[in-house]
Amino acid sequence: GLGDDTVLFFDTNIDGEADSLFVLSIRGELPLSDSFSVFLQPSYANLDVAASSTGSSVSDDEWEFGIGGGVSFKMSESASIEAVYENFDDTDVLSLGVRFHF
Repeated sequence: GLGDDTVLFFDTNIDGEADSLFVLSIRGELPLSDSFSVFLQPSYANLDVAASSTGSSVSDDEWEFGIGGGVSFKMSESASIEAVYENFDDTDVLSLGVRFHF
């Protein structure tokens, strides 16, 4: 899985695990200059989680629509940096990244 954790709840260990996260995004970008642009990014995401304790287990597979946007700064013809904010069902995601262009 992507990550797992154990929580102690009333003297009982509960194991939780995120098995997979899949996000499909489409980006509409507006260049404001040769090196700076802003974009809007609607997304559709799937999170598969599971929890188990004392021989019992449950799992859930949830699809959510999200919306996001950000800014991109082109440092050269082959690289840019980006800051992106996204929101999925009241969950905020902030990411910073470097993108290499081939």
